[in-house]
Amino acid sequence: MRKIKIGVNVRFKNPEAFRRPWNEVYQEHLQYSALADALGFDGIWVAEHHCVPSGYNPTPFVALAAVAQVTKNCRIGTAPLLLPLYNPVLAAEQAAVVDVLSSGRLILCCGTGYYNGDFDVVGIPRNTRGARMDEALPLLCKALWQREAFDHAGRFFGHKGVHLSPPPVQEKMEVQVAIRSVAAARRVALPGVNVNLNSPAVAKELGPRVAEIAASAGRNPAEIGVGLLLGGFLAGGEDKAVAAVRPFAAEEAREYIGFWNASGDAVDHKYRAIMEETLKQGAPLGCFTPEAFVTAIDQDIAIMAATGLRPDWINVNLWPPGMEFARAKECLERFAAEVLPHV
Repeated sequence: MRKIKIGVNVRFKNPEAFRRPWNEVYQEHLQYSALADALGFDGIWVAEHHCVPSGYNPTPFVALAAVAQVTKNCRIGTAPLLLPLYNPVLAAEQAAVVDVLSSGRLILCCGTGYYNGDFDVVGIPRNTRGARMDEALPLLCKALWQREAFDHAGRFFGHKGVHLSPPPVQEKMEVQVAIRSVAAARRVALPGVNVNLNSPAVAKELGPRVAEIAASAGRNPAEIGVGLLLGGFLAGGEDKAVAAVRPFAAEEAREYIGFWNASGDAVDHKYRAIMEETLKQGAPLGCFTPEAFVTAIDQDIAIMAATGLRPDWINVNLWPPGMEFARAKECLERFAAEVLPHV
């Protein structure tokens, strides 16, 4: 297996501007997942948002249960699960069942969330998300990793006799923490968790701090896996790729900027600047040739290594939401043929 693992994001989005029947969109995303597995990608990742017009996969465990049935080899994971929205024991039970259905392939990346609407629609105050995350994350890990029953009494959660049945197939399922702020970085002190830093900008800014916090907690930073996100498209030439993506990239940029405008904080500002530049220039930003992808991957590995953490995952967005499946399929095949062999 390659030293750096390459995952592909499957987001089950159906933008209003390009709306198609939902059942067709979901079936195509499952076909896409099966193809990614067959082509040799290391992982398939799903995100989570709630009651947004594009759909954006509001049920990550359900989606992953379906993905598990059409794949055989690649890991499957959340990117991230919005843990403050969940009872951690119920989340652990769902994760365990997905791990059983996938024969032990689940990775659980957990994040605090930032978008107001995700909290509003389920009636959880957004200003409690950090405290909920701090209480829920150790509980989730304990439920997944410990085979003896335990109780818990805390501010948000109270549990008696927690003992997962069925338990996960994996003895110690990988749990990642999405980190976008200094406040979130301290969660790396929890033994056993890896991290997702999303962008090179966040990795440069917070990665060394994450390593420092881990070392202060008695963890070896070099043993903590870190992952980043990378985007782009392939279509037999840079001009063709940019033209293919242009209308879909603009629609997605408007969606994300809307999320951030409604939230006001907890935003990767440099990533937001990329989205704003996409709208301003009327052209998407990202990698649009195999050579550009290989160069970006090499650069991201170097950035991750410079943090003192262990480069582990690069997850790619290759399917602009709303684009027809045939084009997305062709891009995935090009990436597998022209990028993966050079990573």
